[in-house]
Amino acid sequence: MADRKEQVSLSPLTQKYRQKEANMFIRNNHDHKLAEEISRSAVRKSREKYWRCLEQVKQGAVECDEDKMKEIIINSSNDCELLVIGEQHGITRHREIVSDCFQKLKLNGVKYLALEYLPSNLQDSIDRFDKEDVEKIKRHVEKGWGNYGKDAVISIMHLIFQAKVWNVRIIGLDKSLDLPEEEYKQDREKSMFSMLGENLGKGKVLLMCGNDHSISAKKEFKDVKVLNIEMNGDGATRDNKIYLMRAIFESGLNKKTFFLEKGSLNESDVSDYTIHFAEEKG
Repeated sequence: MADRKEQVSLSPLTQKYRQKEANMFIRNNHDHKLAEEISRSAVRKSREKYWRCLEQVKQGAVECDEDKMKEIIINSSNDCELLVIGEQHGITRHREIVSDCFQKLKLNGVKYLALEYLPSNLQDSIDRFDKEDVEKIKRHVEKGWGNYGKDAVISIMHLIFQAKVWNVRIIGLDKSLDLPEEEYKQDREKSMFSMLGENLGKGKVLLMCGNDHSISAKKEFKDVKVLNIEMNGDGATRDNKIYLMRAIFESGLNKKTFFLEKGSLNESDVSDYTIHFAEEKG
């Protein structure tokens, strides 16, 4: 009897990916045989990824609703000096859930909200937060994050307002968007972490940023107690989506929302919790 792993049929997406890789190699190198070997390797890696996902889902997947997610975030703030929440910028639910937690986060001692969305050169406006300042901040958010859609801008502004309501000081981490593109991108993460480091030790900090930065943050700030929560959309990170969704079905987990406790499917191996959204609410 054939090994079960060999019986996993290739999905249309995997077949399309395999052909795309082969065609790209042929265009660049005109070597059909080697292109086929490369595409086979890509499919083999895809199958391995699926089986890894299936194993992790069976071992650690826990069905979860939004109340449970909020509980995880709030309770996590009790146990660290720096709570890092990594999110996907285009998924508004990530920010909505965190926005709903501010009252209890404040009670747990969170004093600062450090944001990738805001630049350090607007810090005076962020602190004053009068009508003109709010307009200035909104223009920045629209310019820097409007490509993720109107709802993304609204959810970022709501997050900012909620922090203000509960008297959590907001720290802008990003560089100015007025800089030339090359200068803006150069050492951007290093610049953000430098700004964050200046505020550590003054009180509990909640850092909200993209997943890549959140993974780096836990590695960067080794001298303080850091807890990392990674939030992903569409069921999983982009690379793992199709394999994870098949794994969920295979395991009998067919809920819209679930989280994996301790660890991440992107192999970062630094997340304390990884929360996955099977789909956007609509």
